[in-house]
Amino acid sequence: MVSGRLSSLVLMCVVLVSMEIARQRFMKTGKLYIKRIAGLDAIDELIGRVTEMGRPLAFVFGGGELEAQTFASLRVLDYVSNHVARYEAKMFVVTPLPEVYPMCQEVVKGAYGAQGKADAFNPANVMYIPGDASKPAVLGLYQREKVAGVLLFGNYYYESMVFAEAANLAGASQIAATANYHQLPFFVASCDYTLIGEEIFAAGTYLSKEPGEVAGLTAQEVGKVLAVLFMLVGSVFASFGSNAISALLKK
Repeated sequence: MVSGRLSSLVLMCVVLVSMEIARQRFMKTGKLYIKRIAGLDAIDELIGRVTEMGRPLAFVFGGGELEAQTFASLRVLDYVSNHVARYEAKMFVVTPLPEVYPMCQEVVKGAYGAQGKADAFNPANVMYIPGDASKPAVLGLYQREKVAGVLLFGNYYYESMVFAEAANLAGASQIAATANYHQLPFFVASCDYTLIGEEIFAAGTYLSKEPGEVAGLTAQEVGKVLAVLFMLVGSVFASFGSNAISALLKK
């Protein structure tokens, strides 16, 4: 018998059962039984603020390579674009990655179409500005357009502080998100709300509230809780010279 096969099967069954329970529960109640993410709850408020002020919103992608954070940010962009189109607000989208630019175009265009306002979509408001040129371009955008809200999502490096501080000088409210832990202190210091680490990957599900995705996210949280419990209990047993937990997981 392969070591760990039985325990893996049991854990997989627990996760699958928790997924189905979470899905059924969400479909009945409409409530998310996961940690509240204040930064995502504030997105609607931010969109409302820029709409009332008659000033635009800026959605700026990080300048790192294309990876999971970028795709997670596109999910947030889809949500934001739908609300901006619904309230007839104005939004600028900036990406320094050429492969992300057509995705942004299609996401924003699709959102306007979904809201029955396809004619209001302005492709010029979705901009590809490559490399280091994006830094002065974004700063100029903040000042020239007098943006009232900024969303900084994605794979950020040193530009995090540049964009965040410039938005503060422009008087814009900010929500930021990145899984790059070395940039989180700058976002926390400069932005109104910051999504910490893996919260960016949960953002799309948290905002869309699609039952299947909610079930998957809840099951992930259950898996994390189980992992922590096994580590804690295993540490206690090991402290008393017992390897019962490790032996159990090897079955």
